Amino acid sequence: MANQFLEVFPSLHITEELRELLNLVEVEKVALSKDRSFLRVYIVSPRLIHKQNIYGLERGIKEQLFPSKKVAVKILERFRLSGQYTPQKLLKVYRDSLSLELKNYSILLYNLFRKAECRFSRPDVLTLTVEDTLVTHEKAGELKRILEKIFHERCGLPTEVCYEYTPAGENGAARQKELIVLQKIENLPPVPKAVSPPKAAKEENSLRRQEKEVRDFKRKNSFYSRRPDNPDVLYGRDFDGETLEIEKIDGEIGEVVIKGKILTVDARELRSGKTILIFDVTDFTDTITVKMCAKEDQIGDL
Repeated sequence: MANQFLEVFPSLHITEELRELLNLVEVEKVALSKDRSFLRVYIVSPRLIHKQNIYGLERGIKEQLFPSKKVAVKILERFRLSGQYTPQKLLKVYRDSLSLELKNYSILLYNLFRKAECRFSRPDVLTLTVEDTLVTHEKAGELKRILEKIFHERCGLPTEVCYEYTPAGENGAARQKELIVLQKIENLPPVPKAVSPPKAAKEENSLRRQEKEVRDFKRKNSFYSRRPDNPDVLYGRDFDGETLEIEKIDGEIGEVVIKGKILTVDARELRSGKTILIFDVTDFTDTITVKMCAKEDQIGDL
C-alpha cells in the first residue's frame, strides 16, 4: 500500500507551497542500492509537479537526511492526470519543465527542443519542425525516445513524436557554429560543414565518437591496458563486489558490477585500424549495450 510522501519523509523541511503540492503525493516504493550509494524514490501525483520542484526535493533529501553520506538521490515521478488533459494541453503547461529536464540531461537536446516548432498533426502525434542539420539528425532519435517516454510512462498520455525538417536558411553558417560550440561542451567531435551528409559518413562520425568515449575512459582508468593474473578474465582487470541489476542503472552512477548473458555481438572496423565491439548484455531485468575499443591483436582473445 502506498504511503503519503509527507509521512515517509516527515522531518523534511520544505516550503509551505511545496508542502501543499505534496499533500496528495504518494510514495510507491523507496529503493536503496546494495552499496547504499543510490536512493530511488518512486512517487505518484494527481497533479503535475515542475521538474524544478523535483530537483529541489532530491537536494533536500540528500542534504537533510544524508548530510555526511555519499548518496545520490533520484525521484521518479508518475502522474495520474484527470481526463481533461490531452497531449496538447500537457505540452502547453509542462513544456518549461520538459525544457529544464532536457537542459540538465543534454545541452544539445535542450537546444533542439527549445528551437523546435511544436504542433499536433493528430491528437496523439506531436510534430517537431526543426532545422536540417547534422546534429539535428544525430539527436532526433534520442529526443523522440525521451519525449515519448515522458508523455506515456510518466503522464499516461501515449504520444508519437515525429519530425519535419526545414532548410537552415540565411543563418545556417552561424547556426552551424553554434552547434559546434555546443558539441564541444558535450565533448563530441566537430560537426562537418555538410548539412546533410550521406548515411555512411554519419555512421563513421558516430563510430569515431564512440571510439573517443572509450579512449577517454581507458585513459582515466589505466588498468584496462593490463592483463590480470586471473586466467578467467578475458579483458580488463579482475574485480569483485556485489552485482547490480541492470534495471537499476540510471545515468552516471559510477562504477558498477553486472552479471548477465551476452545476446548479440557486432564488430565495426574504423579507419584508424581499431575495432569497436558492440554487444548487448541482459540479466533478464533489463538489457544494456556495451562498447569496447580494441586493437587488432586483441580481437582474437575478445
